[in-house]
Amino acid sequence: MKNPLLIILAFTAISCNQNFSDKEIEQEAQSNYKPNSESIELNNKALEISKFQRYDTLKVDSALLLLDKATELDSLYFLGYANKVQFLMIKQDFQRLLENNKKIRELRPNQPNWIIQHGLILELSDEIDKANKEYKIGINEYEKIMNSDTNLSWEFELEFAQSLVIANNYDEAQKIINRLKKENPDLEIWEFFELKTKDKIIELIKKRP
Repeated sequence: MKNPLLIILAFTAISCNQNFSDKEIEQEAQSNYKPNSESIELNNKALEISKFQRYDTLKVDSALLLLDKATELDSLYFLGYANKVQFLMIKQDFQRLLENNKKIRELRPNQPNWIIQHGLILELSDEIDKANKEYKIGINEYEKIMNSDTNLSWEFELEFAQSLVIANNYDEAQKIINRLKKENPDLEIWEFFELKTKDKIIELIKKRP
């Protein structure tokens, strides 16, 4: 199982058996954008480090150097920015997390999970009022998507439930999880999935791996 920080903060990687590239490959195949090949290689090298549950400072810094180089070579390389999150969180570098999140939101303006992540980073930086505003915006964007699309995947609803927890609505999130389990009882993810409370999420984030 991947590091819980990646699962909690990245949001696009809800399943422990899924990584960012699973979704991004399909999106990029449908566009004219082709990532820089060297950036892809650097990203893959950095992800080798994330296979381990525990990190030391050297490994974290090495991974970030690789990912920084990847995004320097290709400023549109979404995966490079997305994969920085877990390492920046381990370093508790909230300023760089905010800068990185801004770039992610520029590249993926229609994905509300990154707005929720922005709010969480602000909250971790003790900017509570600003965080709550971002949570409200993010949840409103989710609701717009859900109102316009009645054929959403269980992955999207699971992502929404976790975002609701971050946005201080655990009870509503639990209702969604209970329904998803009932509608999709055979999904392997239920074997290890646990809807953590907001306090538990904050505790995990602040705890060094």
